[in-house]
Amino acid sequence: MVLLGSLVSGCFGLLDVDADGALADGGDGVAPCLETKTRTAGSRVTTLGFSADEALQYVLGENSSRLTWSTGAETRIRVQVSDARAYVIQSRINPAWDVSQGSRYCVNRMQIEARVVLTSDDGQLNEATDHLLLTTNGADEVYGGFVVQGDQLGGSYRPVFRQQVCYQHLQVKLLFAVDGIHGTLTDHVLAGACGNASARPLSTASARWGVRWRNY
Repeated sequence: MVLLGSLVSGCFGLLDVDADGALADGGDGVAPCLETKTRTAGSRVTTLGFSADEALQYVLGENSSRLTWSTGAETRIRVQVSDARAYVIQSRINPAWDVSQGSRYCVNRMQIEARVVLTSDDGQLNEATDHLLLTTNGADEVYGGFVVQGDQLGGSYRPVFRQQVCYQHLQVKLLFAVDGIHGTLTDHVLAGACGNASARPLSTASARWGVRWRNY
């Protein structure tokens, strides 16, 4: 999962979105990296130098933090992660990849797929998915997130915009570490009416929590 650009402290305005993640291939069906995915679990140390248990130590169970909305209002966010499955991803450069399509980094890593329930004490957030995707190449912190489609928001949160937009989805970014959880909420929209093929994609930061939400 490619995370969209970092946010500037105190700035919650509309931002241009360059792309919603990197292309999986160069348009000719050739992927930049060749990867194998192997299930792992427990305390057994993997080829990455750490175990699934070590990677999950800050992730599983309930974590909470103080959340600040773009309006300045504050509440408590609670993140409950369960049913986690860990995989070792071995990645190497594909010799068939056309470098003119751009450079790509092929990184060995641990991928975690899990269920997450995200709520806030003010009732604005009540989101749940079985598709939380996290990544780490070290046991000290794990990062990733998930997306909630605009018509599936479970809490009372509804973004308000000063211009006509077509709401797409809410992006939730999470970082789990020894010093707690950190993250952001970002609204993704298309400027103009829905169905407009030339509508420009925009994003706006709606909330943040923790102290390291700018780091990923």
